[in-house]
Amino acid sequence: MNTIAEVSRETLLIEAYLKNLNSGDKIPYAILEKETKVKMDNRGKQFMRSAMRRLKLEYTCIRGIGIELCSAINATGIIAHKVIGIDKAVKRANKTTKNVINQFDEQLSNEDRLHVYTVRSMLAPITSYSKSARLFFQKPDRKSIN
Repeated sequence: MNTIAEVSRETLLIEAYLKNLNSGDKIPYAILEKETKVKMDNRGKQFMRSAMRRLKLEYTCIRGIGIELCSAINATGIIAHKVIGIDKAVKRANKTTKNVINQFDEQLSNEDRLHVYTVRSMLAPITSYSKSARLFFQKPDRKSIN
């Protein structure tokens, strides 16, 4: 069992392999498993995510196949995907602030009212960007061939 300060052997093996890669490289899970001897099941993928965080590498998943490291070509897509991922939380926070304003606006102190309106004004651009990012980066429709 590792302490909090210790890093697992598997993470270090994956980290050593990832250090030698270039931006934009695509790494299939099978190759990563073969090179590091770490099985790429759910636990192995968690070791991989830990190694990526330690190396400060951004990446995108190629579902069921592997990962692609961040490059100038896919950087904006990776950022958009992260913002889309927080969209539900932002929408919920937006609804909560709206409900607080509707129910307690007159009862709030000036400082609290300013804080609530400031938070709400910061949530609007995030929601707007996530909507446009979702449209811009959505995958094309897949049509079935009969």
